[in-house]
Amino acid sequence: MRFCRKPQNGYKVYKCPKCETKKYVSFTCKTRLCTSCGTKSANEFADKIYHRLLRVPHRHVVFTIPDRLRETFKISDHQKILFEAAKVTMGDMIQFSNKKSKRKIKLKIGMIQFLQTFGADMKYNHHIHSIVTEGGFDRNGNWIHVHFIHYKGWRKKWQYELLTRLKKEMPRCKETNKFIDLQFKKYPNGFVIYGKRRFEKRDGWNMARYIGRYVKHPPIAESRIKAYDGKHVIFWYKDTETKRKITVTMDKIEFVRLLLSHIPVKYFRTVRYYGVYSRRGYKHRNGCT
Repeated sequence: MRFCRKPQNGYKVYKCPKCETKKYVSFTCKTRLCTSCGTKSANEFADKIYHRLLRVPHRHVVFTIPDRLRETFKISDHQKILFEAAKVTMGDMIQFSNKKSKRKIKLKIGMIQFLQTFGADMKYNHHIHSIVTEGGFDRNGNWIHVHFIHYKGWRKKWQYELLTRLKKEMPRCKETNKFIDLQFKKYPNGFVIYGKRRFEKRDGWNMARYIGRYVKHPPIAESRIKAYDGKHVIFWYKDTETKRKITVTMDKIEFVRLLLSHIPVKYFRTVRYYGVYSRRGYKHRNGCT
């Protein structure tokens, strides 16, 4: 990463056949921690998402978990549960929010999920960013728009889907039962779901770029690193509650350890497509892209 775009790491030479002018282009490192490579990757990612979106209203929805569960979801097998629980919860939210029918209509929604594992301070803060269609297709392929989604009312559903799946993955013992029961008792209103702003297809690139910076960029931008004295790294972050800038002095080994801990294991997909945005849902996208 330190030698990204530097000739010491290798380069290509382009030569004009007429004037014989040469141009040297250095290789990039293509690592997940490089801010330079991350910017390019985030832009390419935004293009990919934008061209996949339907011409229908979408919502940006964030599924969060409490502080006490963050260490539990360091395991990649447990992180898969976040995707599945969020998908089931969001599907029911859309279907039951349809006020045009007195009964539940099964709708096939479109959902693109992004896993973010870090917070502003680089510590573990697992949550799911989702781009979700504001409605879905019925069995006849007709689009049904859902105008209102009651996020707070579905917090318990998100909590239930997540904890019941987590319980199956954890060892079967009394300690596991106590741990899961404690999460239900400690959070009687469920886990928080943030319903971010509504947006149209024309704003899809900006939204994908906003989320893509968490997926493709390193956990911290270079602009937030104030100093390095050879032993400690000094950086700042903005507290989400107080909106104040907080300065942190961290040992260099601990700093690197935190950075590396947010790199996903090999073959683990941090972006997932469901419903009409999956490969099988391609037929529903005809005429709406």
